[in-house]
Amino acid sequence: MTDEELKKRMDAFHDLWVEARLCMDDCVDSAETEHFEEEAASAKHAVEEAMAAYSDLVYDLAREETKEEEPKNDAARKRSEDVRRTNGLKIEQLKAELASLLSTTAR
Repeated sequence: MTDEELKKRMDAFHDLWVEARLCMDDCVDSAETEHFEEEAASAKHAVEEAMAAYSDLVYDLAREETKEEEPKNDAARKRSEDVRRTNGLKIEQLKAELASLLSTTAR
C-alpha cells in the first residue's frame, strides 16, 4: 500500500469516526423523544461502518507485513503498528460509548 493510499484510507476512516461521534451525539439529544430509535439505529450503523473501515485497513496492513521482505518488512510492520497504536483506542472508545448509550437509554 502506498503512502498516498494509506493516507486516503486513514482520512476515510477518520471521516467515518467523526460521523459516528456525531450520530451518537444526535442520539443523546433525542433521548426520550419519538426520534430516539431512528437516531440509535443511525449511531449503531455509523459505528459499524467506522469499525469495518478500521478492521479492513488493519487487515490489509497486516497482510502487507507478511508478504514484504526485509527490510521492507520492518517498514510495513512499523506502519501497521502506528495505525493500530494511534487509532485502536478510537475504535474501543466508539464501541464503549455506543454500548453505554444504548444500555443507558434502554432502561
